[in-house]
Amino acid sequence: MARVSSDNAPTSHPRRLWLLAVVGALVAGGIGWSTIRRRRSSHARFVAAAGVPQLLDFGMDICEQCKKTRALLSRIEPEYAGKVQVRYVDVREEANDALAEKYRMRVIPLLVLLDKDGVEMWRHEGAPPEAVLREQLSRAAATAQVRR
Repeated sequence: MARVSSDNAPTSHPRRLWLLAVVGALVAGGIGWSTIRRRRSSHARFVAAAGVPQLLDFGMDICEQCKKTRALLSRIEPEYAGKVQVRYVDVREEANDALAEKYRMRVIPLLVLLDKDGVEMWRHEGAPPEAVLREQLSRAAATAQVRR
């Protein structure tokens, strides 16, 4: 039976509930922080693995604009082999959620061009014009050559 104070309000149960709420929040916060740290470190490994500029192509295979963008990239990618790495990021895969969040993906297709250090150089939402894409890839490739 709970103790009753002079104003007839129970005192022990609310304290226990409050304590459980605080402990639960601390535990949940710790789990959340470790997830954030893992996501950040996985992104760092993702960027460091390239060593050259990267073009991240966010999309999915059922999107018509994404298909158009991938066809364009397939056609021009060989020209930039070894100079710019093109990476397709399927937004339906849970493993890619951290990248989509990091690069503030709102629409697909989304192209994000990173320099060799992982710093964003350019982005384009939607299917890009071929001339614009070539210009950006050439600029990234030239920048990588100068820094070597």
